[in-house]
Amino acid sequence: MATDTATLLADTVCYECGPPGQWQLLKLGLLKQILLATNPVADTSANALLEAAKCYVCMPPGIWQLLELGLLKQIADGGGVGGGVSCGAGAPVAAPASTCAFYIDTTDGTIYEYYNGAWH
Repeated sequence: MATDTATLLADTVCYECGPPGQWQLLKLGLLKQILLATNPVADTSANALLEAAKCYVCMPPGIWQLLELGLLKQIADGGGVGGGVSCGAGAPVAAPASTCAFYIDTTDGTIYEYYNGAWH
């Protein structure tokens, strides 16, 4: 996946006409989809996301964007998205980002495998 500036700008052309205030909402929606593809039972409620981000509160807002770009670059480079093993409380409900994956239910140790478009 290309992450050079020209390619990234070309990928965003469809968002050029959107009001700036909606860009943040689009980004949140995309990040939620990435998280759920990686961990189908992840808690994406506002409270859970605020709890996960509380360690960044003492940093200045200008640094937040740099941290976000660093995290997105890791995702684009394959850092956590795609097949592999993920886990969470409860059975998986959404398809992973790749065509195959394993998932462990941490409440009872059940192991699920994803292939042929379904969890088994």
